[in-house]
Amino acid sequence: SDLTGANALNLGSGSGTLGADTILTATASTLTVGGAISDAGGNRSLTKAGAGILAVGGSVSIGGSLSVTAGTVTFGGATNTLGGGFSISSGTATMNGDSTITGAVDITGGTLNLGGTNSISNGVNLTAGILNIGKAGAIGVNAFTLNGGSFDNTFGAAMTLNNNPLKLNGSFT
Repeated sequence: SDLTGANALNLGSGSGTLGADTILTATASTLTVGGAISDAGGNRSLTKAGAGILAVGGSVSIGGSLSVTAGTVTFGGATNTLGGGFSISSGTATMNGDSTITGAVDITGGTLNLGGTNSISNGVNLTAGILNIGKAGAIGVNAFTLNGGSFDNTFGAAMTLNNNPLKLNGSFT
């Protein structure tokens, strides 16, 4: 199912449950989901599309993947669980809660601001775009692969990759 809109919509503090794979397209304004987003035990995926803003105040707990293809999205929950991966190809995404991501985090464009102490089963892959690392432990302990793009330590302290295999496969800054 899909939800598309050009005007601001605030769903209040209630939560949302995905009944199918869902594309949220905010074309020009802000869609606010004050509560959590889940899929009621299913294997649903969520995609944020459109140039507008999606602001999620609660946790995201879905069995599928999370994708950002355009615009701005902020995930404000204290914890997040993704049964699939997390990808960003354009736009800006911020995820500061502690997250468990069964797949990989793939950055092929745009900007990902990643905070929290995360468990990312299949590692972090930076091909293009920007990865801002906002906390020690944000990239988990699995492989950190650099194919291009740029990354920055934005939490202001020295960062040590503990047990992270570092793979350098391209040009990066």
